Amino acid sequence: MRHLNKASGGKAIYRGGGSTGIIGAPRAGYLIAPDPDDVGGLRRLMAPVKMNIAVRPEKKEATDLLRECLADGPRRSKEVEEEAREAWGISVRTLKRARQKLGVRAIKDGKEWWMEMPEDAREEGKKTRGSLSEAGTVAPRLS
Repeated sequence: MRHLNKASGGKAIYRGGGSTGIIGAPRAGYLIAPDPDDVGGLRRLMAPVKMNIAVRPEKKEATDLLRECLADGPRRSKEVEEEAREAWGISVRTLKRARQKLGVRAIKDGKEWWMEMPEDAREEGKKTRGSLSEAGTVAPRLS
């Protein structure tokens, strides 16, 4: 059990008093706090702060994102990573695992890195088009 410190904002996992090792040791951690929408102030909310035993759909979202982003050909790695992080909340590490699962190649062209989807995975991605934005640069196939 930890009590929240007085600092406002930031991630809830870092708001507890004492060492972060306290929340780092268990497999799951929860926060119980007053409901800000409850006018009477009686209702409490229980929310997970840390969870490393649950099913994590981020990898599926990351593979779907890669299939969509790379369906028409290679794109700048930096653009794909920014879109994953900003629009979908997918970390670079999760994106890297998804890249490995799909066999996405990293290609260096001059000073820039590009991502290229294997042809078989690209064809599968074209079947699920329309769920993500079309923003970004599509480059010619690099060989």
